[in-house]
Amino acid sequence: MATARLENVSKRYPDHLAVDRVSLDIEESEFLVLVGPSGCGKSTTLRMIAGLENATEGDIWIDDRRVNNASPRDRDVAMVFQNYALYPHMNVYRNLSYSLRLRRAPKAEIEKLVQQVAESLDLTRLLHRKPGQLSGGQRQRVALGRAIIREPKLFLMDEPLSNLDAKLRVQTRSEITRLQRELGVTTIYVTHDQSEAMTMGSRIVVMKDGRIQQIDTPRALYRDPANAFVAQFIGTPPMNLLACRLDDAGDEAALSGDGVGIKCPADAIDLLRSAADSLLVGFRPEDIAISGDGPDAGFGGSVVSIEELGHESLATVAAGESQFIARLAPSVADRVRLGDRIGFSVDPAKLRFFDKRTGEAISIA
Repeated sequence: MATARLENVSKRYPDHLAVDRVSLDIEESEFLVLVGPSGCGKSTTLRMIAGLENATEGDIWIDDRRVNNASPRDRDVAMVFQNYALYPHMNVYRNLSYSLRLRRAPKAEIEKLVQQVAESLDLTRLLHRKPGQLSGGQRQRVALGRAIIREPKLFLMDEPLSNLDAKLRVQTRSEITRLQRELGVTTIYVTHDQSEAMTMGSRIVVMKDGRIQQIDTPRALYRDPANAFVAQFIGTPPMNLLACRLDDAGDEAALSGDGVGIKCPADAIDLLRSAADSLLVGFRPEDIAISGDGPDAGFGGSVVSIEELGHESLATVAAGESQFIARLAPSVADRVRLGDRIGFSVDPAKLRFFDKRTGEAISIA
């Protein structure tokens, strides 16, 4: 198993800077996910690790070897692409065994490894078929198998599930996660889908505009986002952010703004004074409880839409020029109607604060 390290890696094209001084340590046997919106630099970063793009600045290491000038073949990595990249004239067996045949492995070894990989990916009955006779999910499993059979130091996966339908994506990501755990191969996975990132990665790297915004476990990213971008990118629905100000009266202070009128936690007053007129208060949709309309409600507004999901409902609430989303259990949703004026409360410990000017989190702990 391998480790990888990026030290101040940048990629500059003539018209833009795609990756800006990225530093990153990938641990042995880790499943690391790079996630972010289109154009954030995540695929370019992966391609530089693979050797398909040259870094403009910085160093890339695999184990203790600097690989900046090494060819893709000499880096001992296997890459799975979005478009499968299978040989259309070869059947599944020959696609899986291609790399073994190239290095002239004994026939008995090829047969053994192909059968093992095919069994693990439920491809045994498909070994005689060509890619054109397979579904999208089956072709993706063949692409995974072709990478696995090489026994590389690193798996690199660039949005491998984006061509699959929703149900098949869920099934295939579960298979990939299971295989990675069983094989223990260090894996770097790129996706724009934050749900995919949260369910698959042991650690997640959130990127924006070529820069890393935060690196952490899925749970830590969700609970304590480093800035407003991460807060609204991670989570479905995302964290609510409402503009407010700190009305400071010494030992007593309140947060007020559109839909917000709540006593400020005592331990937060001093820290929030630096951004008193430029605050964002954040809270997750599931942390909201209906408390009735009144001065102690904390948050309030009119219900403008309700999205029914069966096991829960998502109510969009308008407060002045702002809106926020509340996640409602069925028993609560049964009492809520469009146009209702409703008050909500949030446990102060669940509130998160951001400086609106910089977007950075203001840590209270």
